[in-house]
Amino acid sequence: MSDTFATEAKPPYAVFAWMDDFNIFVEIPVKDQAPFIAKYRNDAQGFEQALRAMREYHRAVEAPPKYTPPIRPVKPLGARTTTQAKAADILRRMGITG
Repeated sequence: MSDTFATEAKPPYAVFAWMDDFNIFVEIPVKDQAPFIAKYRNDAQGFEQALRAMREYHRAVEAPPKYTPPIRPVKPLGARTTTQAKAADILRRMGITG
């Protein structure tokens, strides 16, 4: 297992979106080509259309990869036996019991 880090935080199926005073822009990746930039009006209807375009792209690409946490070996704690007398002695030394 090698320790490698992602070069960026966004997943490969992510879509960029930005806006100015008049327009909403959505950058949709295109394989082996320059990305497609869609432009929508900066109002409620344009926002809805931009979200719909992003949702359609997300549904069109393969399902995003599922996160698999790294396997961390469990270290055995060893043979620890705590008896009631040991526990009472520890509590007494800590000043919790008399």
